[in-house]
Amino acid sequence: MNHRHAKLAETIQAALEHAGLSGLCREGQIELALQEARKLRPELSDEELIELVEIEAGD
Repeated sequence: MNHRHAKLAETIQAALEHAGLSGLCREGQIELALQEARKLRPELSDEELIELVEIEAGD
C-alpha cells in the first residue's frame, strides 16, 4: 500500500470512528467519510470513493 492510499484509508477510518462516536447512523457515517475522502482525493469519482469507503467500513 503506498503512502497516499494509506493516508486516505487512515482518514476514512478516523471519519467513520468520529461519526460513530457522534451517534450518526451508518449512512451518516459513510457520508461523513466520503466528504473527508473527497478532500484528499478530489480527482476520484464518486463511485471510486464510495467503493473505498465501503471497503474501509467493512461493508
